[in-house]
Amino acid sequence: MFLCGSKEKYRQSRDLHALEFHMGRATTLAADSPAYDQLVQLMEHLKACLEVATSRAANWQNFCLSSEPLVPFLFRASCSLDEGVCPTLLQLLQNAVCRPR
Repeated sequence: MFLCGSKEKYRQSRDLHALEFHMGRATTLAADSPAYDQLVQLMEHLKACLEVATSRAANWQNFCLSSEPLVPFLFRASCSLDEGVCPTLLQLLQNAVCRPR
């Protein structure tokens, strides 16, 4: 917090780093048609992103705006991946485009 100046800036910085890491891994895992083990790992990364997206939606939306191919990836992945992954992807999409509650 000392380096960032405020608690909010610290959360933004931490969230940005976490989202970059988890979405990077998720896009890599989703590139091929993933096996069961890869789907489990993919879900772990997506759930970590969903936690940020639901608790601090503004940070998620700023991340989506800064990462241009992210929303199209979420949309394509929700149509092409296993049906167990789709609800999480759709929640991420919803949090990316809807105003926080």
